Amino acid sequence: MNQLEELLQQLYVMIKQQKNIVLDDLCQWNKIRKIDKTEEDAFLYSFNKWPEFRSLVAYRLKDRANELDSLNKTILHQANLKTANDLYIQCDDIDVGFFLQHAYSTYIFAKKIGKNFWINQNVTIGQYRGGIPTIGDNVEIRTGAVCFGNIHIGNNVKIGANATVNFDVPDNATVIPSKSIIIEK
Repeated sequence: MNQLEELLQQLYVMIKQQKNIVLDDLCQWNKIRKIDKTEEDAFLYSFNKWPEFRSLVAYRLKDRANELDSLNKTILHQANLKTANDLYIQCDDIDVGFFLQHAYSTYIFAKKIGKNFWINQNVTIGQYRGGIPTIGDNVEIRTGAVCFGNIHIGNNVKIGANATVNFDVPDNATVIPSKSIIIEK
């Protein structure tokens, strides 16, 4: 076992001992990515393979002024591993099952995000007129969508690619953008 593998294993053991939410997120990643490995092997595999997962680990550990955050930063530096580029997360309350798919150029600024949240690339969740969104459980927001303002997105909601949402969305709804049309000159 090389030094990086030892550090990663140490990070996993420390996260497990502290019952950190990262392992709850990992369950969702395993389900979505169809990873059939032990928890430890799945953690090591996901951390090595996906910058988005590393970003999620960094986010979950960011406020911990302890050895976990320090160890995570050491691993990222020593292995020259990058987190997802242009991913910004500003939300103090994100529940378990947070999944980032190609989360590049993605900006998340919300009051609260519920369980099993799935987000794709080029998504903006943000402020408008002083308000920011609250997002329920089992919500998927797809590529290029924009959600802004003091809105509530209900449970079991899907927001389609390139949709613009500045209104409340009820539970069990799907939001899609209007059909593209050709305008002749």
